[in-house]
Formats: sequence, structure tokens, C-alpha cells
Amino acid sequence: MTIDKEAQEILAQAYRLHDRDIWPLREVDYSEKLRACRMIARHARTLLRNAEKRCNGIMRYDVKARMMLASWTEQDESRAEKSDAKAESFIRQAAAILWDDGIVDIEFQRDPRGAMVKFWNKGERDISSPRMVA
Repeated sequence: MTIDKEAQEILAQAYRLHDRDIWPLREVDYSEKLRACRMIARHARTLLRNAEKRCNGIMRYDVKARMMLASWTEQDESRAEKSDAKAESFIRQAAAILWDDGIVDIEFQRDPRGAMVKFWNKGERDISSPRMVA
């Protein structure tokens, strides 16, 4: 799935919640909303890529074994942490474009088997299911 299709699906989820008066969208242009959804989709993919690399490692040539081996070093982890922090920041900025403060609670997951970003009703993270995923 391309980022544009993912962004359109995120925007469709946001409009469904808006139509049901659960999370009213801010009064901004459609193009701004779509741009925010593209940011969410793009940076959710970054989080997914980093989570997959953490699980699988990065293929590197091992001189002693004389073959390619997957490894994950401290440098890789620090680079991934910086990338994750930057992606989370962009996702929060995109959420601020779509909704007013105090409506949405964002959870960032580190397991590549599920959705990397989950949007919850504020204060209901542990007692309900997420309203939106990306």
C-alpha cells in the first residue's frame, strides 16, 4: 500500500469519527488534513521499519565467520531511537493539525506485528479499544 492510500485511509477514519461526533476535526482546509494524514502514514512507516530492524538486525559481513550475519549494535539502537523520536514528534504535530488538544491520546507501539500508532480517546487508553490506527 502506498503512503497516499494509507493517508486516505487515515483521513477516512478521521472523518468517520468526525461524522459520529466523537472527535471533531479542526476547521482547516482539506489539503492540510490530507497533508497531516500523509505525515502520520509516512512516519508510522518509519517506526515500523525501525521496529523490524530491531527484530531482524541489519545484514553485515562478519570477517571471522566469513559470511553475512544480522546484527544490531548500540550505534544502530541510538540511531533508531533518534529516528523514532523525530517520527513521534511529526505524528504529534500532525495530530495537532487534525484535532484540538485534549481530544486524542497517542500510543506508539514498538512491536512490528501490529499498528505502530494508535489513537485513543483521551484518558481511555486502558479501558477501551483504540479509535484509530496507523
